[in-house]
Amino acid sequence: MKISHLKFMKRKIRSKEDIYISRRNSLKDAFPKSGIDIFFTFKSENIRYLSNFSGGNGLLLVTENRTLLFTDPRYGEEAAEETVGVEVKIGTNILDDLIKELETYSHKSIGFEAEEITYSQYEKIMGSLPSVRLNPTYGLVEDIRIIKDEGEIGEIKRAIDIAAKAFKKTCKNLLPGASEWDISAKLEYQIRKGGAEKTAFDFIVVSGERGSLPHGIGTKRRVETGEMITIDFGAKYNGYHSDCTRTLPIGDLGPKEAEIYNIVLSAQMEAIKGVKAGVPAKDIDKIARDIIEDAGYGEFFGHGTGHGVGLEVHESPRVSAKSDTILKAGMVITVEPGIYIPGWGGARIEDMILVTKEGCEILTSGIPKANLGG
Repeated sequence: MKISHLKFMKRKIRSKEDIYISRRNSLKDAFPKSGIDIFFTFKSENIRYLSNFSGGNGLLLVTENRTLLFTDPRYGEEAAEETVGVEVKIGTNILDDLIKELETYSHKSIGFEAEEITYSQYEKIMGSLPSVRLNPTYGLVEDIRIIKDEGEIGEIKRAIDIAAKAFKKTCKNLLPGASEWDISAKLEYQIRKGGAEKTAFDFIVVSGERGSLPHGIGTKRRVETGEMITIDFGAKYNGYHSDCTRTLPIGDLGPKEAEIYNIVLSAQMEAIKGVKAGVPAKDIDKIARDIIEDAGYGEFFGHGTGHGVGLEVHESPRVSAKSDTILKAGMVITVEPGIYIPGWGGARIEDMILVTKEGCEILTSGIPKANLGG
């Protein structure tokens, strides 16, 4: 199969300021459809996307003509250095500071993220500003974030490169007798040493019969010859994540282990072949699921086939039977079918895929997979 690569048209390189202004303008363009005039967010990933602020305590308010970041003195210097085209407001209580600012917009319809604000925060705003119109919104920023620009794809590729190099170093001496804990710790060390901010998530390291745990965290169990180990790992770099899973053999495998692995590999590769702009995400799930079901293991594949990756390790779009997303060029998704048999074990293989108009690019192609024949 020929996988086409994304070819960006030559264009003038946008400045950092242009990028963030464009993102905020895209958000403001969505206001009328949501029935709002201004918008605020507590969500750190959305704040970073709209302002470049990476601090741990922030609140962003976007109006027609202004963008204000509220944070506390711990992050004052950071906010001043990082943000672009943003008014930084430093105070000891960012919610109180927001309420004071909203008083000047009491005649406006104010949008908030229904899934990100707590009930106590909502109560406090309404109690302080009883006449204000607060309107819940759903996925306004996420709908913009779903398409990655060139800069974002570059950051994701860097996060993948760090994870790939760490994985190769860790697996070079993957021998029987090593514990799941040891393997996870060594991989985390190599990822941090390689330049990552942190790991993308708590690694999943499961071997032998524990391979039936899709989200199993490593234990002191030691891997043994003749069994498989599944390692789900990733790095975070400049806010962006990588996410990859490999199932590897420890020595020679038995026929059932090889069978399960090759079914999962076939399901994954056939699903990847189907990825391109214009294809429903649920069709990708169906390709993988049908192969596993036809092989007689459908009941042991209980999760969706993939998800988006970016500023969050799990973000839109979903790649599942329930997804209503049509794939578009610039989306970054995973394709990760698996088989998990309780009491026996399992396998999962996951790659990150960049959707293009003609097909896709396998971003994690440099991370080696096991080749068990078949």
